[in-house]
Amino acid sequence: MGFLTYLRRDLEQILFPDRDPHAIPSMDGPFSPNDRLDEATPIGEPIPGADAVAEAADGALFISAGKTIWRLGGTDYAQRAALIELDGEVGALACHPDGRVLACTAQGLAAIEPASGRKTLLAEAAGEPLRCLTAVAVASDGAFLRAMAARAIGPKTGART
Repeated sequence: MGFLTYLRRDLEQILFPDRDPHAIPSMDGPFSPNDRLDEATPIGEPIPGADAVAEAADGALFISAGKTIWRLGGTDYAQRAALIELDGEVGALACHPDGRVLACTAQGLAAIEPASGRKTLLAEAAGEPLRCLTAVAVASDGAFLRAMAARAIGPKTGART
């Protein structure tokens, strides 16, 4: 180590006496990088713009890419088909126990039936609008949990984000 390195270390000990000098760097231990993605087996040609993935009960994968939701099934996911193209960008996905695919969109939460491609849009839940959805998960009883990026409440009740 050079002179400046020692000087920096000594100055830090003087300026920050309570700092642990033996702190574990953030990328060590359980947070260390791994090679799992490098070792993964590709499942076919890339889907441009792939953003989110959800696994159905039958093992099929649903992938959002832009405005399209793709269904990948069969051996090595060789069967690929566009399930539906929505009006706007598709974000997070989840699979409902009844077989529907839930997709976060700017308009709300879209529920798509894979067999028919029929879409139902849920724009509010429990009296609250579903806007800025960033994540969705489904409980075993079919209830869905959602995360919203931001929420603004009108002037009568105050403002929150």
